[in-house]
Amino acid sequence: MSSARPWHRLKTLLQQPRCATMQYLNVPFREKDQAKALGARWDAVRKKWFVPAELSDDLTPFQRWLPAQTELSQAAPAQADTPLSLSQLLQQVEGAIQQRFPSSLWVRAEIAELNQRHHLYLHLVETDERGEELASVRATLWHSQMDTLMGKFQQATGSPLEAGQKVLLKVQVRFHVRYGLSLNIEDIDPRYTLGDIQAQLARLREQLKKQGLYDRNRLLPLPQEFTRVAVIAPPKAAGLGDFQQDARLLQDQDLCHFTYFHASFQGEAVESDFMVAFDAVEAMHRHRPFDALVIIRGGGAQLDLHQLNRLSIAQRIAQCPIPILTGIGHERDNTLLDELAARRFDTPSKVIAHIREVIVHNARQGQQHWLQIQKQTRQMLHTAQLQLHRLRQQIHHQAQSQMQQTHHQLTHLQQQFQWRAQQALNQHRHRLSQMIQQIRHQTHMPLPLQRQQLHQLRAHIHSQAGKLPAHARQQVENWIRQILLAGPKMQLQRGFALIRDEQGRVVRHAQDLHINQTIQIQFDDGTRTAQVKS
Repeated sequence: MSSARPWHRLKTLLQQPRCATMQYLNVPFREKDQAKALGARWDAVRKKWFVPAELSDDLTPFQRWLPAQTELSQAAPAQADTPLSLSQLLQQVEGAIQQRFPSSLWVRAEIAELNQRHHLYLHLVETDERGEELASVRATLWHSQMDTLMGKFQQATGSPLEAGQKVLLKVQVRFHVRYGLSLNIEDIDPRYTLGDIQAQLARLREQLKKQGLYDRNRLLPLPQEFTRVAVIAPPKAAGLGDFQQDARLLQDQDLCHFTYFHASFQGEAVESDFMVAFDAVEAMHRHRPFDALVIIRGGGAQLDLHQLNRLSIAQRIAQCPIPILTGIGHERDNTLLDELAARRFDTPSKVIAHIREVIVHNARQGQQHWLQIQKQTRQMLHTAQLQLHRLRQQIHHQAQSQMQQTHHQLTHLQQQFQWRAQQALNQHRHRLSQMIQQIRHQTHMPLPLQRQQLHQLRAHIHSQAGKLPAHARQQVENWIRQILLAGPKMQLQRGFALIRDEQGRVVRHAQDLHINQTIQIQFDDGTRTAQVKS
């Protein structure tokens, strides 16, 4: 693994002029703090304290710890051409690093690996845009600070330190002649990790907008009814059980059918699992459409959500022909899935609650519509019954009126028939009487001739008497036919019209109407409403 940048800095430091002298000290353990306070440093290899180069010009403060054989002994000047042992070289490297990095500093890096064995050991790396490693170094978070710093990070991000996270660490640079370069972690800034996630989200969001995918699923109309729903969730998600409990009640009542597809929401299999699940959902959708696709997780760390923010997953969600409802399980933090979905819910329970509310609302609305239909049907039936009753009364009244009128006409005709028959009979009697008188006056005529005339007269009388009832009957029938032809229906067919008032009564006289009165004009082929103007 490449470590070019740290070694480049060390090379620069080692090329600086080295101090000519170095004095080791005999410091008892109980006096180490005093020596350290005066500026002495500890040589971990030789297990001895020594005076650093910058203080070697004046050894007076360290007088009592100088070796006995020479109170002011100094190390021989190190000649540039004198070979150094590896430990001597690395000691100088250590000193150079301590001189160059005397205090802590903030470093940006990515966690490649981490391992907890009492202390927390991390492998930090830096990569370029292509993912190639530019630098790497070991780092240690000591047990004494581990709980504090990891608790701080988890409280802010909702997730523990994990491989793949980009972090901002406050570190102390250390170099050991046996273990090499390392960093001691003193603090961590969770805001940088969260900010890096937001930066990645912004890049993905912009890329989707350029591809015209960002609003595609968001603009799909939300389902107004739920009968078939596809669900993608981890097989052991905390919220899946709660979702299934309520979903099972709807399914048992044959109100909505749920089909489940499992996929990992974190780890290396996230992308492949999602692709397989989406392929299965869309294949079933083509055969028998789903009303919605629900994606739920429920619970888990906030940083775990970042694993869902992948371009391939986002593209499949945006291009999905089914309206997507998400319930990832966080009230404050959205994933890219939430942004692209047709609707976002905080938790799986809220997703199934929405589905249940829509179904219940539609059922109640359907019940209200049915009650309205029943009410309107009863009203229409009652109105029809009233109209039928009124028509029956009108028909009965008109029939009685027509029968009375017909009876009156028949009575009148009968009287006329009787009068005319009596008149005809009287006329014939009178004529017969005249004939008898004429016969009496003509008795001088020959008897045979008289008998012949009398016989003819009797035959004529008999003939006329037989024709009289038939003639009278024919005349009565003609009168009845004329009466029937004078009825309303025949008159309407002949082009006449029938005027009725608001109560349906026949208007026979103009004086029975008043201005602005609404009337019904009945024709042979229908009825029209009119208003009296004058």
